[in-house]
Amino acid sequence: SGSVLSKLAVGLDGQSLVANSSVAAGVNWSSANIFTNKVANSTTSSTAGENITTETSIFSTTVNGSILGTSGAVRARLFVSNFSAGGGQTSVWFNANYGGQTVASIVFGSITPQYNGTSKGILEFNILSNGSTTSQKNILNLDLRSDILADNTGVSFASTLGWRGYKSSVSTVDSDAAQTIGMTVRFNVSGVATKLTYDGYTIEKIN
Repeated sequence: SGSVLSKLAVGLDGQSLVANSSVAAGVNWSSANIFTNKVANSTTSSTAGENITTETSIFSTTVNGSILGTSGAVRARLFVSNFSAGGGQTSVWFNANYGGQTVASIVFGSITPQYNGTSKGILEFNILSNGSTTSQKNILNLDLRSDILADNTGVSFASTLGWRGYKSSVSTVDSDAAQTIGMTVRFNVSGVATKLTYDGYTIEKIN
């Protein structure tokens, strides 16, 4: 207060002292690197959901407290090199998770006729602070398509077909605390032609 001093306990090794208007002291210790927007990234290629029907983690990492605040945002982008839901009628669930709960989902139902080729593109999950540290706007956006010109001879227009989905929602997670962010995928049939392969991902805070 204006006439009484209080002490802030020492933080953990490697943490920085940052201003945070959402806490009583006005400052707190943070593990976030205040000199970079990178939260996490990976250049490792991996495959999820191949030959299984259980919900499979695509990635999961921790977003430190105070990164979102009351007006911040976090963006996770997955670079998909091979998405295929072939054979029979296949439903696909893409889930975006924050704070241990599913906050946005895109579901492609089992329909006929069905696109069952191989697509590539971007799977993106954005978390935007909704004016409070306990409210977030979540946006899950998927845009996966086949190459329109795979070789010098060209391909048919049918190759431009793919998967397109968009979902927004509001969650009530305490973003002052460190929370996990991640994505999962689930297919309702198994097989090597049913899988999601990615070349890596980036997760960054947006100032």
